[in-house]
This record gives sequence, C-alpha cells and structure tokens, in this order.
Amino acid sequence: RHHFDLQHQMRRHYDSSIRDELTGLLNRRGALDAVSRMLTDPHSAHAALLVDIDGLKSINDTRGHAAGDAAITRLAATIRATVRGDDIAARIGGDEFLIVAPRCNEQAAAKIAAQIAAQIINRLSSPSENQPACGVSVGISIETGTADFDGMYRRADEALYRAKAEGKNRSVVYGRDNREA
Repeated sequence: RHHFDLQHQMRRHYDSSIRDELTGLLNRRGALDAVSRMLTDPHSAHAALLVDIDGLKSINDTRGHAAGDAAITRLAATIRATVRGDDIAARIGGDEFLIVAPRCNEQAAAKIAAQIAAQIINRLSSPSENQPACGVSVGISIETGTADFDGMYRRADEALYRAKAEGKNRSVVYGRDNREA
C-alpha cells in the first residue's frame, strides 16, 4: 500500500509540473516533452500554431486581471474543443498558446486556426459583459521531415509576429510572403 501511495503522489507531482495551473493544458515543459516525442516521424508534415489573444491588455486594463484570466481560460477551452485527438495543446505563457498537430498540412492548419478565431470572437466579445471586442492572431509553421521544438516554435513565432504587425485577428503561415491562412 505504501508503495502505491508513493507512486500516486509522485505521479501527481509530475502531472502538476507539466500542466498550466490556470487552464489545465500542458505548460512549456510538458509541450516540449510531448512534441519532442511526436517529432520522431520523418515521413509526415506537422503544423505548429502559435495563438495569441488580441486585446488582452485592454481587457486587463478595463475589466481587471480576473477578466483577463477568464479570457485566457475561454481560449483554452476553445482550443481544447477544436483540436484533434492526437494534437498537442499547451499554454506557453501569458496569453500565448501552442498547438502542434501531427500529420497536418497547411490547409488543415489554416482550418484549425479559422475555427479557433471564429469561436473565440463569440466567447471573448460578450456584449452582456460589456467586454471589449477581441480576437486572436495565429502564426502557423508547417514542418516536414524531422523537426525540433525550438525551430518549430521560432518559425511559428515569426509568423505570429507578422500576423500582429499586419493588423491582428488573422493567421499567417511562416515563409509565405504577405499571405494569410
């Protein structure tokens, strides 16, 4: 019995070390581990989507940080409801979320991004709560062959930066000049 209790306690501590406390999604450490295991298949394309809430600062400034946390948890719930069963979803930090989708090409990744964007506008912009309207920007990177977490993340981050610079509330694919997903 003692051995079982010890194993259970160790498992709980490990799980809490790889999960984001606010959203229940993987954290950066958990994502790194899961993505590294997934990226061993050199024969398929993988998509990395970096999702960031547009307007979170405005929510925090006008409604308080509790409302900002509520926006973050709503986005996490939207991501959880949108991703496929074997996709990896994580909160990397702040209002930045990472989705890594195995066996996913550019068109399928753009569809995931569009579904999240469409749902989040409804969930985050609630007229009944007098909340400022906001959406999401998404950076997409398509990786073929073997890839590494850092490179995949960096490319998705560059695409996200471009999406924000081009007006927000859009998705941009890494390596595509002036092309939205």
